[in-house]
Amino acid sequence: PDNATPAVFGGFCLGGEGMRERLVLKDEPLLFAVPKLHISTEAARAALPRQVPLMDAVFNLQHAALGVARLARTGELGALAPFADRLHQRHRLGLEPRLLSAFQSIQASKAVRASFLSGSGPTVFVLPQGDSEAARAETRAAIQQAFERAEVEATTIEVRPDNQGLQVLPLGGNG
Repeated sequence: PDNATPAVFGGFCLGGEGMRERLVLKDEPLLFAVPKLHISTEAARAALPRQVPLMDAVFNLQHAALGVARLARTGELGALAPFADRLHQRHRLGLEPRLLSAFQSIQASKAVRASFLSGSGPTVFVLPQGDSEAARAETRAAIQQAFERAEVEATTIEVRPDNQGLQVLPLGGNG
C-alpha cells in the first residue's frame, strides 16, 4: 500500500489500518539519483534490526510528524527537510559501501538541502538548496561527483509530483 496508494490517488499519501490521507503537492521539480547498483528488497528488509531503542523510534516519529505537518502547511516536499532517520537508512546503506560513500558525500554538499533513501534503496531522493534551475544544476553536479568518487555510475532524473494519480483513458485515442 505504501507505493500503490500514491500511484492510484496521486499526491503525498499516508495510510494504515484502513485510514488514508492525501496531500496535494506543489508543482516543483524533484531530483532522484539512480545508481547502477542492486539492493534487493529482501536484503534491505533483512538488514533492519528486529528491535530498536525507544529513543530512536521516538526521534523518527517526531521528525516524521513535523515533516508531514510542514508538508500539509506548504505543499512542498522541501518542507520535509532536514530529513533525519535513525531506524533504517544506516542499515540499508551498510549493504553497499559505495552507496554509503556517495550518500555521505551528497549529504555533505552545500548544494543539497536534504537527501534520503527512496524506499529500500539504492535510489536517493535529493532536495536542492534552491528552486532555480541553477540550484538544481549545482545539485545534479554534486550528485554526479559523489557517485563518481564512489566509482558508481548513476543517473540523475528530475520529476514533478503527480497529484492526479491513476487515470483511465478511453481506448483508441477518442477523447
